[in-house]
Amino acid sequence: MPHRLKSNIRFLDKSFQEDQTHLYILSLMYDEFGFTSCLFNSQQNRFIGFFNFPIPEKSEAKNFAFHFEQLLSEYTWLTSKFEKVNFLLNNPYSTLIPLALFDAEKADSYLKFNLSEKSDHSVNFDKLKNIATATIYYAPEGLTEKVSEIWPNSTFVHSGTSLLEILAINYKNLSNNKQVFVNVHEDRFELVYFKENKLHFYNSFKYKTKEDFIYFLLATLEQLSVNPEDAQLVLMGIIDKSGKLYEITYQYIRNIEFIERNENFSYSYVMEELLPHYNYVLFNVLQCG
Repeated sequence: MPHRLKSNIRFLDKSFQEDQTHLYILSLMYDEFGFTSCLFNSQQNRFIGFFNFPIPEKSEAKNFAFHFEQLLSEYTWLTSKFEKVNFLLNNPYSTLIPLALFDAEKADSYLKFNLSEKSDHSVNFDKLKNIATATIYYAPEGLTEKVSEIWPNSTFVHSGTSLLEILAINYKNLSNNKQVFVNVHEDRFELVYFKENKLHFYNSFKYKTKEDFIYFLLATLEQLSVNPEDAQLVLMGIIDKSGKLYEITYQYIRNIEFIERNENFSYSYVMEELLPHYNYVLFNVLQCG
């Protein structure tokens, strides 16, 4: 039996008004652990809200409708009209195909070649604007339709699409052959590597322990011919200096930094407690257009 959602984190600027949502851009990310969202006032170029709605126990994709209804019933203003809505699906069921080789009619075949077929899921794809690539991915059956029904002006994308687009916009031309980006989730992490200003590597790795984490990280660096002693690791997602993942990573890689907040936007003082790198993709999806 699915559990009732419980709000974990809620920051709202005093300027927020429930009857003025048409002035805001809502960005909402969903995964099997819950929902995360932020509010942006485009007139002020300012983030004014952040919400985290965790699912108490890791949920199967088929339960998304139940959790969605709970979320919307408890926060009824989310169903109001927004200036725009960005909906991100965060899951590991995706693959990349160069646009030169991509055929939309074969999207299902691409996924089946790389991943096990998933029942009760539909096949979706996004075309990346800055990396001549398509992301093909599984989404829970009916999710895209539900999102479109609630927010007709919404954009539905895979979180991996947004991650790659954002890094391409902000870092592709600044990165060097030693810089490696790692985006950490609850039970997996994504690794992105640009070489000669082009996407050279992207993959997602599941982990259960800190030993799993460092094994996959070091094995990938070796595959990329990046020496851990020279690597410049840029971290984002749910990792910080007080955690075991950072601790074991620092034993092998000393040049580590956390990705910085995008200073092209301004942020309400109420979000000062949020670590900038924790929700970097969510806060920067606005750049994807």
